[in-house]
Amino acid sequence: YLVLLFPLVSNVVYSCSCITADAKAHFDDANLVFSGKVSSIRRPYFSIDSLDPIKVTFEVNKVYKGLNGKDIKMDKIIVETAKDGASCGYNFEEDNEYLVYANDYGGIWQTGLCSGTKRLDDAQEDILELENTIGEKVFETPNKTKEQPSSNIDLSELTVLAILLLVVALLIII
Repeated sequence: YLVLLFPLVSNVVYSCSCITADAKAHFDDANLVFSGKVSSIRRPYFSIDSLDPIKVTFEVNKVYKGLNGKDIKMDKIIVETAKDGASCGYNFEEDNEYLVYANDYGGIWQTGLCSGTKRLDDAQEDILELENTIGEKVFETPNKTKEQPSSNIDLSELTVLAILLLVVALLIII
């Protein structure tokens, strides 16, 4: 009987696989490149998938590419990554500094293991290459900021709230 149940309980497992690239290739592929310190990490309350997004808020130190072309200047940026490294999510840690390569997907900045993002301590060669490549295009953190729009509720949180409301409604009816 166990052999018959195995297809019902087995899961397909995927892993992240990246093509090796240099800093210039990562720079060219990204819409936004900046260095910054993680000030907060917001994980979903309820998670059903390794692709569920984690929202990471950065205090921006320098912008190498991106925001200034849109005349948007921010000292804080929220970037999403997948929850799990198996889904190419980057494992950020609070109070650490990073060089972040991100792309804009529907108004949301996203990054991951394959983007070139790395801890700032490990990114000194990349930064030198970027500064040599782009010359004077390095921007210090701006003084005046526009807040980046962000939703206050995730899909997973909304699902949990809907289930709770349904349970309460059923309890009232019964």
